[in-house]
Amino acid sequence: MALISTRFILPRCGYHARVSHHAPVSLATTSIAASRRTLFQWPGFNRREPSDLQRITVTRTLPYTPHALFNMIADIESYRGFVPYCLDSRVTAWSEPEASGQRLPTRAELTVGFAGLKEKFTSELVCEPGVSVRAFSGPGDLAGWQANSEILSGAIEKLAASWTLHPIENSPESPDPTTKVQLVVDFQFTTPIYDIMGRTFTRVTAEAMIEAFESRAKEKLS
Repeated sequence: MALISTRFILPRCGYHARVSHHAPVSLATTSIAASRRTLFQWPGFNRREPSDLQRITVTRTLPYTPHALFNMIADIESYRGFVPYCLDSRVTAWSEPEASGQRLPTRAELTVGFAGLKEKFTSELVCEPGVSVRAFSGPGDLAGWQANSEILSGAIEKLAASWTLHPIENSPESPDPTTKVQLVVDFQFTTPIYDIMGRTFTRVTAEAMIEAFESRAKEKLS
């Protein structure tokens, strides 16, 4: 969204994430730079000291082809219509046409809102048709990125979202195309206090995002 977009990376205010009980979800949160600081050990909430870098991974297996899912994920401008907490999404730069004539987004602006808070940021995008969509927001490097895209807020330091699509080989019992979809979100807040406020929101958002895309796929691809 970034990602996100990013929007990478997101749902409207008042949206309540629903977790499907019929399809397994793998949700993992890890600290990339582990720390055991307590609230009282932090040097001060008003100081700009970035929090630890965190990673959330969500997976889902969907009965569609990788290319069909890729086209849906790469349609950044549609996010504002169905992705939770996403107030606006606009592509501001496109690639040269592919051999197929398709142009892919390379930069996008995203606005997200939650509980009265609003964040606006730009994301640099790398799209590999049928394989992955990656988005990065923030200065410097993160998750292999070297970029300087802008975050117009005081809460998020860096944000990267990566969608990867892995085709699952068909079997006589399951002849229909099936794809493993994985969403990995790396994020860092500007201060520890934002980190406290944002971790739960980010976990809920990642889970709600992949659920929203599953619902979108059922609507558009079934």
